[in-house]
Amino acid sequence: MLLPFVILILVSIPERMRRARAWDCEESLSRGRQIWLALEEFKKTYGRYPDASTAAMVKARADSAWELKTDTSNDVFRQLIAAGLIDSEWIFQAEGKGMSKPDGNMSTEAEALKRGECGFAYVDGASFDGNEKRPLAVAPLIPGTHRFDPTVWDGKAVVVRADGSVVLYRLGADGGCIAPGGRDLFDPIFWGGVAPRVYWQDK
Repeated sequence: MLLPFVILILVSIPERMRRARAWDCEESLSRGRQIWLALEEFKKTYGRYPDASTAAMVKARADSAWELKTDTSNDVFRQLIAAGLIDSEWIFQAEGKGMSKPDGNMSTEAEALKRGECGFAYVDGASFDGNEKRPLAVAPLIPGTHRFDPTVWDGKAVVVRADGSVVLYRLGADGGCIAPGGRDLFDPIFWGGVAPRVYWQDK
């Protein structure tokens, strides 16, 4: 009598895992929209999206003692925190290897978006271009590469675009992200001949 019950449980596990992945993907789409809203508010205030050139402006305007480095996406997104544009680390959560759930502590620069608490990579280069389809934030990008982890959301990537849309792009067999028109998302041709600057998440 016990065997059929065990078999039923084993058969249901993959389906439950699939549903959990789908739910997390939907949550990440929602978080991506919140990231875009914060980035747009930042652009209205500082004239461009956050990068190395805006750190000093944020420190001066917010009277912040934070160093505000720009080595990783965690660093860049801390400018949004220092500028007072967001009040939660949770919008930066996305599944992936090495990721952990944010602890909600943003009291100091060392605590805000610690290693593993940011699942989105940041893509610089949209400030001066008229292409509103360019990505601002993406997940789950593998740090140090232009390839995504296809195991997180069943071969899909979450892409936050400059026009405010947050979309799912399909991934190729090599983890490359296929943008509209069939090109890789990071193909220099898609970026006017120059590859974008990517700030990978610290994990």
